[in-house]
This record gives sequence, C-alpha cells and structure tokens, in this order.
Amino acid sequence: MIVVEDNTGLPNANAYIDVAFLDSYASQVGYDLSGKSETDKENAIVRTTLQYIDVEYEFLGEALNADQALQLPTSEVLINDKIRRAVADATIAEMKGELFITYNPLGNIKSTKDKQDVLEIEIEYHDNSSTYQASFGKTPTTDKLLKPYLATSGGLFQRWAQ
Repeated sequence: MIVVEDNTGLPNANAYIDVAFLDSYASQVGYDLSGKSETDKENAIVRTTLQYIDVEYEFLGEALNADQALQLPTSEVLINDKIRRAVADATIAEMKGELFITYNPLGNIKSTKDKQDVLEIEIEYHDNSSTYQASFGKTPTTDKLLKPYLATSGGLFQRWAQ
C-alpha cells in the first residue's frame, strides 16, 4: 500500500508522489502509462522512492522527526514540485526497465566449439550466476532537478561544470 509523505515526516511513508502526479507528469513529457495498472504504478513509485531516491541521494538538513520513514522532509528541504518531478522522472525510468540494471560481467557461456576443416575455435566462459552486479541507470533529469537540495554534490558539481 502506498503512503505518500505529506511534509510532516510520517513514520510509515513509502513514497514521495502519488499515482495522479505520476500520470500527470508522464502525460506532460509524452510517456504513455495507459498500459500500466494502478498497482504497477504504485509499486514502481515505492521502489523508486525506497530503493533509488533515498539510497542514491543525500539531502540537506536534518530529518523533521526522528521516526520518519523517508529522508525528506528535512529542516532545509520540503518536498516541492521539482522534487516530485524528479521522483516521477526516475519512476518512469524504472517502469521502462532503465533504472535498476542487473548484469553478469562474466557472461553465461560455458563452452562453444567451432571446427571447419583444420581451423578450430573454442570459447569457454564460466557460468557464474552468483556474480550478478546491480547498478542504477542514468537519470540526468532527476539529477538536475534534485541538485539544489543535495548535501553532498551541490558545490562540487557546480565547480566541475564551470
């Protein structure tokens, strides 16, 4: 069940936006969500909030309440439309399969052998399925929208960009 943070520091919040905001943002940027169910959208919003926004970014200020579930709101940052747009943008990336990326750097080929006449080629890769790595996809719009509210990157990225 989705519980949207209302800028009071809820102890049970698991989302920064609701489905209505996601639908509105998606429509504005030309992404069609009509094939997605309400549950799919809610799940994507919760995953993006808990496993991406609150993990990948560190916001300015201190939590409003010691028992609040999410990073925001803080003493310096309230959830506003820029932050909501950033979350919606990342949620769309998640729904397109572009946010959470898992791959196996060693490949899955155990062995192949090709032989033509006297020419022989053999390739063997370790099937090491336990070495899967996960990473986040690129979300430049999300990054730029959140940049003014971040504790760790605001000054550094601004200096590097000049």
